[in-house]
Amino acid sequence: EYGFIDMDVIKRMFSVLTKREKEIMYKFVFEEMQKKEIADDIGVSPMTVGREIIAAKEKIKSQTVYF
Repeated sequence: EYGFIDMDVIKRMFSVLTKREKEIMYKFVFEEMQKKEIADDIGVSPMTVGREIIAAKEKIKSQTVYF
């Protein structure tokens, strides 16, 4: 349960990601899939998924403004 989610904020955060990073992050965050499940689903290794998640988080963090 995520409570209230501002989808405009999510869209802005995800806008810096590649199509593949968006897919992986969506599955990881919203579908709560494990790295192995995502890897099996998209045909890569769990290590690759882990690297993509780290890269995506860094991209999001680098463009996020904190108040």
